[in-house]
Amino acid sequence: MALFDKFIISFDENSDMVSATHPNPEELGFSGSFADRATKLAEQIIAEYPGADVQYVTGYEADNFKVECQLEEGKVRKIWEKSDQHKFDEANYTEMGMTSKRVLYQTIENGSMMVSIKKWVELQNAE
Repeated sequence: MALFDKFIISFDENSDMVSATHPNPEELGFSGSFADRATKLAEQIIAEYPGADVQYVTGYEADNFKVECQLEEGKVRKIWEKSDQHKFDEANYTEMGMTSKRVLYQTIENGSMMVSIKKWVELQNAE
């Protein structure tokens, strides 16, 4: 059975929610920095897994955000990464007001990223 050792949240500490599609995201109810999102997600992880070790890695790739889990055998596995959400930066999505930054903000804010993390941990523990 694979048990997790720690969660790793890597992000570009200089990135925020501003994009060409959303030059003023606070007007739409989402703003802040990637660091803010990392903190919010860490709070959710610790609430779900009290005592969990959550490590922040700053200085990650420009404009990127990644959540990983280190299993007790030392393997690190990716759970979610903003750069994988690039489809939301294509015209058909930006015309609807979506961007990968908005997806990042909203999936943490509404708890759906935490639901994905829980499902991922459950799958790893079922192996």
